[in-house]
Amino acid sequence: MKRNLKHNRLICLFASALLFTAACTAQVDKNADSSTKLVMQYFENEVYGKRILTGMMDCAWSNDIDMDKKVLADTGKHTALMGYDFMFLTKSDSRSWYHPTQIEKAKAWWNQGGLVTFCWHWLDPSTRSSRGASFRTEETKFRIPYDSTAKTLNTNAKEFTQIKRDLDTVANYLSELQEAGVVVLWRPLHEACGNYGKWGGTGKAWFWWGDSGPEPYIALYRYMFDYFTNEKGLHNLIWVWNGQEAAWYPGDDCVDIVGYDVYDDSNKHKAAEKYYKDLMAWSGSKKMAAISEAGYVPSTEALKSSSAKWLYYMIWNDDDALADDTKKDNNNFWGGTKYNKAEDKNKNAFDTDYQIKLGDEGLKALFEKIHDR
Repeated sequence: MKRNLKHNRLICLFASALLFTAACTAQVDKNADSSTKLVMQYFENEVYGKRILTGMMDCAWSNDIDMDKKVLADTGKHTALMGYDFMFLTKSDSRSWYHPTQIEKAKAWWNQGGLVTFCWHWLDPSTRSSRGASFRTEETKFRIPYDSTAKTLNTNAKEFTQIKRDLDTVANYLSELQEAGVVVLWRPLHEACGNYGKWGGTGKAWFWWGDSGPEPYIALYRYMFDYFTNEKGLHNLIWVWNGQEAAWYPGDDCVDIVGYDVYDDSNKHKAAEKYYKDLMAWSGSKKMAAISEAGYVPSTEALKSSSAKWLYYMIWNDDDALADDTKKDNNNFWGGTKYNKAEDKNKNAFDTDYQIKLGDEGLKALFEKIHDR
């Protein structure tokens, strides 16, 4: 009897190991450059399931707020990952006040040994100016041009021409980053589902790229993947999908990492196991998973005792109320006390070796390999 129980336990452990190993699949860009391959290998071999990368989102709409400076002031450390945004970069009038700060910041961060992720709050492609342009569903009439009969993007529509123009602009910046040697965890078309179809079908997508529903969204995501990878020759991208629901998953062949944005007061500093299990179910446990945005810093204790093995988390930025560091707005995710008190940011997280920060030996070794390639 004891022998059978031991045998069964070994089978369970072996099955669990196989399930976890399945999360580390081949990179979707078969022509990924050597640096991008090294970053993926580092994630798979040294981080995922063993430790977690810390991350912070830069304040993309204000050049006066330095989120890295705030993290350093509070913890004495820098995060391993910084998040940036292409939000205003498609609008020519942003050159006088915004442009191209996010690109330059990303280069500088990479050059000091930090990892880089970009999202894109994609302002209405039909507008040329950033003034009055929006990405929110209720503030713009722009939608994905989609032929429901052919089940493909309507490439003859003027909206497609406008989308293509913005894609070309962003591709040029991604190419600039590629030329500078920067690997980008690329998280386009994020939070697509929003509340779409919930509450008896009355819920809305938050952003225009989700409001047409899952099929048009997937068509746009897959078009972007093919266009950037095969036509634009962008091979410095690690593709992070963040659609928030199973119906929006675009396929294993164009996703490297699955992400969930966790703003859940019931989860607080826990490990967000529910969301991890959802992502594993949606992707067939074939992809590494990340908390692609968060309000709360997950505690090391919660992470180590959880079955959720996140690759990284990224805390969302503070707003303009904290441009002046003498001001304290408790509703800010990092700078306020509503979400993360000093103990949460230090003793329960940044003071531990489990959570990887800038300067970690493994991270430094990664960049040494990249520079020696």
